[in-house]
Amino acid sequence: WLDIYYVLVNYNITPGAQIAHDLYRHYQYTGDEKFMKKYTYPIMRGWVRFMIDYVKLEDDGCFHVPIADPYEAPKVRCKDTTNALAYIHLLFPAFASLADKMDIDSEIAAKAREVETRLADYNYVKLTAEMETVRELPVGAVLISAGATVDTGEPLMGGYGGMYECAALTPVF
Repeated sequence: WLDIYYVLVNYNITPGAQIAHDLYRHYQYTGDEKFMKKYTYPIMRGWVRFMIDYVKLEDDGCFHVPIADPYEAPKVRCKDTTNALAYIHLLFPAFASLADKMDIDSEIAAKAREVETRLADYNYVKLTAEMETVRELPVGAVLISAGATVDTGEPLMGGYGGMYECAALTPVF
């Protein structure tokens, strides 16, 4: 008997942002400048640089996340996932502020500001009678979706438990 181990090819691009966010919150709470310089800033800088290279400027004049996995959906491919957009909105300005404070990485900070201000909007979906939802929501309610499916460009609705509820919470968190 041979055990086979394999890793799914995925586009889970936000774990670095989640770690950077936790480190940033620690810095905000403690004000520990040494911690920020040693841990927070390098992790945040790495994710910001990765995302600056990853996003694509499209004909609509907006930067888009070309492909990513929504939360809790490692086999689903979306454009402009809510989790990626939310973390760009959160961490790019925070990074630029820290870079300014330390008077370093001015080019990366400027690009981070440009991307964040010209970032594509979240995707939304209007509930229809055919959609199954976990909560009692009225037909016609508009919800933030997990992203737009790469195949069709339609806002993603469905998934574990009826819908990707984590998507709606990401911008709040």
